Amino acid sequence: MDIVPCIPAESSRRQIIFDALSKGGASDLLAENVSSNTSNITDNRHPDFESITDDWQISNPEGYAKWFESQITNSVKKDYMEKAQVDELPLFKRKAPLQRVIQILKRHRDIMFQGNEDSKPISIIITTLAAKAYNGEMDLESSLISILSSMGSLINSSSPRIPNPVDPAEDFSDKWGTAEGGRLQLEENFWNWLEQANRDFDYIFSSDTTSNITTQAARKFLVKLDEDELQKSLGLRSNPVETKKVNVVSDPSPPWTSSNK
Repeated sequence: MDIVPCIPAESSRRQIIFDALSKGGASDLLAENVSSNTSNITDNRHPDFESITDDWQISNPEGYAKWFESQITNSVKKDYMEKAQVDELPLFKRKAPLQRVIQILKRHRDIMFQGNEDSKPISIIITTLAAKAYNGEMDLESSLISILSSMGSLINSSSPRIPNPVDPAEDFSDKWGTAEGGRLQLEENFWNWLEQANRDFDYIFSSDTTSNITTQAARKFLVKLDEDELQKSLGLRSNPVETKKVNVVSDPSPPWTSSNK
């Protein structure tokens, strides 16, 4: 947990955030809710940290949470309506597909970069790109496929490469272009992870036997699945048929070599 002193941002800075959100297509209600939470923060890396200055950095974690919730609220409400529920459940009491996808992607990343935590894609980048890529799919498989296929296209070619949706001036990928980021291969590792995630989930979704799925779950997530339960729920065979050719990736291992993995 990071604890940083902060004070509410002045109205002019909140207006800048409001205008940026409105320009990006946010409703006036969302833009107001997000911008009203904008805060000025201290940062000992700031060149004028030791001086009294109006040039404070801003932060908006509460606004980001509201933006994230807005990405899933409409689909959650739709699901409630389809099930004829009268009272809405609070968002925190159930996880929408977007939230579960992010959990799965972060788990995949953690296992891929075991022992190299400093080199792995940071969570805020995965969360932001996934939330932007989400199109309201109501099942986990469709959500994963849609998000993974779109995440890369949402990265800008110039700065800010991955802007903070509630503060467009902030670039979540700002370390990619630093000397430390180059040493840790942060950008390369993000693209390698995204490619590997696409390959791994394509292999899992294309598999027609429980043995393929359980093997991948153990390798990529360190999770042990019950093959009997998979057969019951998915209707798959436990072992492949020797004479049948299955159109799947035969070896979903990474096609690159890196000392960071």
